Amino acid sequence: MRDGVRCLGGTDAVSAIGSCVFCRELPEELRAMFRTPLGFTITALVMMTAPWSGAAIAKDTHSPAVETVHDAAAPALRDPRSGAHGSGVAPASAVRPNAVLYDNGPLVTHPGGGAGGADASAVETALGNATFGFGAAVSSGRRVADDVVVPAGGWTISSITFYAYQTGSTTTSTIDHINLRIWNGVPGGSGSTVVFGDDSTNVLTGSSWSNDYRVTDTALTGSTRPIMANTVQVNTTLPEGTYWLDWQVGGTLASGPWAPLVTILGATQKPGANGMQWDPGTSTWGPANDTGSSGAQQDFPFVIEGIAGGGALITLSKTVGTDAGTCAATNSITVPAGTTVYYCYTVTNAGTVAFDTHDLTDDVLGQILSGQSYALAPGASIDTVALGLNIPFVANATTTNTATWTATNQGPPVVVTADAVASATVTVVPLRCPAGHTEVTLLSEDFEGTFPPAGWTVSNASTNCVAPGVPDWTNTNPGSRSNLTGGSGLFAIADSDTCGGGSVLDAQLWTPALDMTGLTDARVSFATDYNDLSTGAGSDMGLLDFSTDGGATWTNLFTWDSDNRGPLLVEQDFAGGGAASAMVRWYYNNATWDWWWQIDDVTITACAPDDVIFADGFETP
Repeated sequence: MRDGVRCLGGTDAVSAIGSCVFCRELPEELRAMFRTPLGFTITALVMMTAPWSGAAIAKDTHSPAVETVHDAAAPALRDPRSGAHGSGVAPASAVRPNAVLYDNGPLVTHPGGGAGGADASAVETALGNATFGFGAAVSSGRRVADDVVVPAGGWTISSITFYAYQTGSTTTSTIDHINLRIWNGVPGGSGSTVVFGDDSTNVLTGSSWSNDYRVTDTALTGSTRPIMANTVQVNTTLPEGTYWLDWQVGGTLASGPWAPLVTILGATQKPGANGMQWDPGTSTWGPANDTGSSGAQQDFPFVIEGIAGGGALITLSKTVGTDAGTCAATNSITVPAGTTVYYCYTVTNAGTVAFDTHDLTDDVLGQILSGQSYALAPGASIDTVALGLNIPFVANATTTNTATWTATNQGPPVVVTADAVASATVTVVPLRCPAGHTEVTLLSEDFEGTFPPAGWTVSNASTNCVAPGVPDWTNTNPGSRSNLTGGSGLFAIADSDTCGGGSVLDAQLWTPALDMTGLTDARVSFATDYNDLSTGAGSDMGLLDFSTDGGATWTNLFTWDSDNRGPLLVEQDFAGGGAASAMVRWYYNNATWDWWWQIDDVTITACAPDDVIFADGFETP
């Protein structure tokens, strides 16, 4: 129930702003005004162009240089019913650079202490710091810079990972541009020159959530500033010396992007910190000083990957798929037991030395290449499929195997080698049916035709709902919504929101009765989007039930009292095997002007003995 107040939806007051966006944040206590019809205050506006394409754009020299705890950037505005900005759920594999040559300092202050068990990078307000991040946005013309000392022998740098965030983003990255310059001295200083890069070319190769949130030490579980790890391709060699990196970041949201700071728990700054920021208004570099009472100069986190010594460097990619004679696009797949998979290994010469001989060893598959002759020039790549190799493996158990590729330049004058390691994982799931049984499909429905489909039943006890096509489950989409289930085309929906105020939606959708005599291991699967408004006793609920007596009695499989948003595929086993009249129902009840439940692509399967002959005359294979 909305307590008599209708949510803003598409009539949010800020929609009148058009293509303008905020370039300064309002205090926290004013943010709520943006989601109410009461009005709002704008302190400064800047016109934004289309997403960065490499062309020159007008610089907003009046945008804030920093984002602080006292002047925090306005999150990207959205429908107030759509949920939190960050999911608070860590990715399956957090982005952490490997083959680290140099790490400019820690970012995480509270491992696992952030929203949803993610990491937190906390501004030390208790010590007088107040800055979330420094402006480095392409749209503003600002840049940030920090130094690094390359030791004797030099480095061959393959990539650098920088960090940035846009206030109000989700954990899906919105960063789409980084340009980078490497100087052999202080940027713009006397005698300094750029030895790599420029101030416009986009060298970003990947951006993902770092599993960190930028927060304050008084609100560790904040989730409006998920920090993205942004990798740029460098592939250059630097001899011994002191270098400065200066970079700029682009993103698709209005806020920032902002560069977070090296943050050490219990300290106002990293010892020796000397980070700088470019001011396009004055065309000068200045110290990146925290705006709080500490005034401490800060450093910026970045991680350099490559090899020490310079010159000889390869990278290795290992992928796995189910098609022979091709390189798959992923290094992780899930297959049933007994599936034959095929591996592909791709080596790239990321250094300045050409290689002529190659060895490849896999810790599961053994020796794959031994003394393979192939001229691999700097910048070139070759894969095992192109070399004429087919590398199969029968997966009967979950397997992660690691390969090492060794590339050699036989000289003269000296023999030079480079190694690279890569892994791939095949996850094996149990067979759907026990031995001697085969999966059979008893029902498949995509709701594209007449509704309810033949044999299906709609039952409801809804009240005060007068909207066309409601209160029953329907495929007429009375709310004109997109298919959010992960399916396509038409879908079934019980739409409480369209019913309106004062209504109570109580709607059931039943499958036909299915004869599962002689069958086992019944399973229902469906694509879904369940949009819940409130939780607890008396709130809207989504129930999945089954019956073995034609609907006379029902057994609950699960009850949803919170969001289960699509695209989402549900696969649910139920004890319908052996029943002569098994049914499944979707029951959306007590929805008092709440949201909706969508379902699509319903399939019910079971396992049949291999010698079963069905009534329609066919036999399972």
